[in-house]
Amino acid sequence: MQLQLRSAISHLNEVWAIEAGGVILSAFADVLPWEWIHDSARWTYDESRHRQMGYERLLAWRLDPAEIPLGTYIYESASGEDPLYLLGMLYFFETKNIRYKPARAQLFHSYGDSLSEHDMDFDWADETMHAGYGKHWLKELLTARGQDAAAYDQVRERCEKLVSDYVSTATAEEVDEIKKVANALIAKAAEAAEDR
Repeated sequence: MQLQLRSAISHLNEVWAIEAGGVILSAFADVLPWEWIHDSARWTYDESRHRQMGYERLLAWRLDPAEIPLGTYIYESASGEDPLYLLGMLYFFETKNIRYKPARAQLFHSYGDSLSEHDMDFDWADETMHAGYGKHWLKELLTARGQDAAAYDQVRERCEKLVSDYVSTATAEEVDEIKKVANALIAKAAEAAEDR
């Protein structure tokens, strides 16, 4: 149940990726070719679909949307940076967790949770495509700027550091508050599961 809840909340939190997708689509529309607009629009649409999957899954458990946490740390960690790093954030997160998706889909299948399995399968297929988008367009953008295309992985590494640095600023009180919210959601989800 906790993995089901975590996956749904993770999908809901892809709202940051929708925001990042819109910013980078606009930021690089005059720099990169038409294919960029096509790919980044598709990417942004896919992220909005993932967010909707999580939202609907949480509503099905009768959880109040106002109680569902939205993490802003990924978007905020790149705030004020060159939009290149928002593209890098999308690439970083598409490649960071992709290896876990097929195993999670299998777990959901073993739980008899076909909806979560379906959502994870969609997410895995999309992230595979998105990882390709990220690598390709980072290289293209670096080349358009007269930089070494091979530096795309340095952008990814910098994004990992930006997130790590931002998360490390969390106070003990903030961590305690997050734990309270998480525990309350787990308790409500467990109660909803018993009622089914």
